[in-house]
Amino acid sequence: MAVVILQMSLLASVLIVTLLILRALAIHRLPKKAFLVLWGIALCRLLIPFSVPSRFSIYNLFNWLKGMFTGAGSAPAATPNPGTASYAATASAEGAVPDIVNPVFAEPSSAGLSVWAVIWLIGLAACAWFILAPHLRRRRDYKSALPVDNEIVNRWLREHTAKRTVQIRQSDKIASPLTYGIWKPVILLPKTMDWTNEQTLLYVLTHEYIHIKRLDILYKWLLAAALFLHWFNPLVWIMYIMANRDIEISCDEAVVRTYGERNKSSYALTLIELEEKKSALTPLFSNFSKNAVEERIVAIMKRKKTTVLSLLVALAFITGATFVFATSAEKPKEVGMFAKALGNEAYKYAENINKPSDEAARLVAEDYTLYIDSTIFTDHHVYAIIGAEGNLPEDLSISGKIVYAGHVQDLYGLNGTIEEIEARDGVRYFFYSAVITELQTEQNKAIDPMLALAAGDSYKRSSLRDWEGENLELTLGLDNREHILKATVANVSTNALIFYPDGDLYKGDYYSKVVLTPWEIKFSGHSDKTYASYEEWDKALNIKLTIVLSGGKKINMSYSGNRNSSEEDYPTGMSRGANMDTGDFYHWWNFRNWELDLGEVRSIILDGKTYRPVK
Repeated sequence: MAVVILQMSLLASVLIVTLLILRALAIHRLPKKAFLVLWGIALCRLLIPFSVPSRFSIYNLFNWLKGMFTGAGSAPAATPNPGTASYAATASAEGAVPDIVNPVFAEPSSAGLSVWAVIWLIGLAACAWFILAPHLRRRRDYKSALPVDNEIVNRWLREHTAKRTVQIRQSDKIASPLTYGIWKPVILLPKTMDWTNEQTLLYVLTHEYIHIKRLDILYKWLLAAALFLHWFNPLVWIMYIMANRDIEISCDEAVVRTYGERNKSSYALTLIELEEKKSALTPLFSNFSKNAVEERIVAIMKRKKTTVLSLLVALAFITGATFVFATSAEKPKEVGMFAKALGNEAYKYAENINKPSDEAARLVAEDYTLYIDSTIFTDHHVYAIIGAEGNLPEDLSISGKIVYAGHVQDLYGLNGTIEEIEARDGVRYFFYSAVITELQTEQNKAIDPMLALAAGDSYKRSSLRDWEGENLELTLGLDNREHILKATVANVSTNALIFYPDGDLYKGDYYSKVVLTPWEIKFSGHSDKTYASYEEWDKALNIKLTIVLSGGKKINMSYSGNRNSSEEDYPTGMSRGANMDTGDFYHWWNFRNWELDLGEVRSIILDGKTYRPVK
């Protein structure tokens, strides 16, 4: 519990500092009630032990900074098992709170409370006594207060009816007006009040009535509760003081709005007069004459009429604070053993992790069991976590390839390495990392002609995304025996820009999608024309393509009459195909011995029409 409170306190501190800065800069520019809403957001952060994850949360930034300083390639510490003493301290990594906060205080075991928890409880009790003791003592005194029988007060009561019955009483034990009670509110006036001064009485009663309508006493109780829980945080004490001030300032603003700008000077004078008779600090009452009366008077005299612009700005601050500070960092994505192997880089591929479930991914031998635990595929790379249970021989070798799933034919070879990354719970975990390297031809036997044509002399630059549904095949060499494990190529993480041309801009042949990668450009489309043969369609093609880079640089390519053309420094290979029955066609232009920096691409010009990538 103490650890959770500490985490909540640290996270709320960021918002409190931000609100204190905003208050210093805009206290006289924004509606005063806006600050109460903003303090309310901070209260939620302090009192509610959970929040909604959001990509807009500022705590995502802190997690990013932590990752930057710890190093993208560093392997994070092992995640403790639930139920252990260290688990609670690192629970933020599982999304309970953002992992920007990892307290050094370990949560106590079931044997008893930790030293830190005991200290926190002692502080909580002391703080509660400091706040509640004066409150309870004064409540006993106020029971002796007498009802007020005054014509001005009685008339005011008849004009101000509320769902909750409001009592007005007088006491000789107070020096300035105050309000107490939530369900049965009481406005308590000093017995020495000038009962003939109608203006002062109306100001006081209106001020206290606004407190009652707004449930400010409940607000103060919540502030006190936050202070009890977070007594160790000096920023929470500052927030407690400033929020109480803003409750009074907002109430003053409402009184001035009720009686008009011309009366704000007389209202300020009433504040000064009552300040001279002010009683001691009573945190859980709504005092007409609270501390920092000078700030209240300045706020009254500098008050400006609320405008649409000020309301919009206040709404923007409230909305921003809610989304940026009241939400938590997005829950770290599960990456399993890849966190050990790839460090923080693994989170980039969190959405692309596959968990093979087919039988071919698991092999049970006499002395051991081997299985592919998880895989990641990118354009050119294959990553796999391999689990091994039982008595595994010391020697272990591995080779891999990408093969057709439907029949025996190799697509790519894999040049990779394997290393053991962890052993736990009777399982040894190995990390396999490989890059596609060569097109296997099986001693020059026939291979897929479209693949060979598209790859040209630069087949290494084609992408695995075009072969989703095919198989990763790993051959493990153990003790002079070979075992084959298979997993489906799926969910490939690809580096590409996507363009969607407008088919209405074309007559005849038109394009529906263009995919640009560092190694190739592919575009598909449809033809409304009728061609007698594939050769006639191919001969009629006349395509001009320009890739526009930053700085105005351009790369020009074209295809016309069975011939492709490109600039000297940017040679391309060509593949194309069409279905004469449906009219669908595709083009695949492979970049030979050069790569394109997608970060430099601004647009493409296809047949004279400009398109920009979809973000």
